[in-house]
Amino acid sequence: MRFSGWAGFTLALMVLFGAASMVFDIRVILGLPSLLIVVGWTFAIGMMAFGGKRLLSGVKALIVLFSESNRPSAATDILVLQSLRQNLYVGGMLGVLFSVAGILSELSDPSMIGPDLAMTLGALVYATVLAELFCRPAIERMEGLAETDDS
Repeated sequence: MRFSGWAGFTLALMVLFGAASMVFDIRVILGLPSLLIVVGWTFAIGMMAFGGKRLLSGVKALIVLFSESNRPSAATDILVLQSLRQNLYVGGMLGVLFSVAGILSELSDPSMIGPDLAMTLGALVYATVLAELFCRPAIERMEGLAETDDS
């Protein structure tokens, strides 16, 4: 177990959810439709681009954040994580577009604007948190391990 990985992860979640809960009820934007759009899209595109075996290998490479392993992961794992990171943002934008479509279709009922707007924000939150809390640090750690291995 890598203490700094777990400590950083815990601190990031505490800051994120702590600050958000001071402003609003975080449960409002953390809806299942937003999560499904972001994660579903990301893994579907990952499957198309890399196939199941390479995609799974890249996802398993996230363990580098929490393990003591100093062995760098394969370059393919880094490519998979870079692709997943990009596609998380695309999934977030799709969630925004779906939500805006929902808002526009419900303009006659103003009570429906709030939930659709919350889905918009939820999709962006999921995309950003998953991309920047998991993918980016794992990519940077694996690249750093590969550099020290090459020296």
